[in-house]
Amino acid sequence: MQQPLKNLFDKKANIIKLAENLGLNGEKMILDNKWQNNIRENVVTLCNIPSPSGFTYQICDYLLKFFKDKGFEPYQSNKGSVIVPLGGEGNPIVLAAHIDTLGAMVRAIKSNGRLRYTNIGGFPAFV
Repeated sequence: MQQPLKNLFDKKANIIKLAENLGLNGEKMILDNKWQNNIRENVVTLCNIPSPSGFTYQICDYLLKFFKDKGFEPYQSNKGSVIVPLGGEGNPIVLAAHIDTLGAMVRAIKSNGRLRYTNIGGFPAFV
């Protein structure tokens, strides 16, 4: 077995713990109605928290409280990332996700009808 894949399976207990702390059936990971409703409610809640690039204070506060209420010890980095240690030993598994709402604004309509966008937030393309 390839080393990264082996490390993932070594982390099975941590993944199961995370799933169970999030209200899921960690051992079977079955998508029953309760699980689906839980996901749907969390997605709707997250999408309703204003989080434009550069202004993620509300969603950071929500995530810090959410994970603390689930028994984890989240903290915020000096760059604003929410970090949630899952515990365990050995090589860590990292789950990373945007918490800001990435956006674009229509800059122009081309002669062929296609749109030209300009970024809202984020980094310049050359970085």
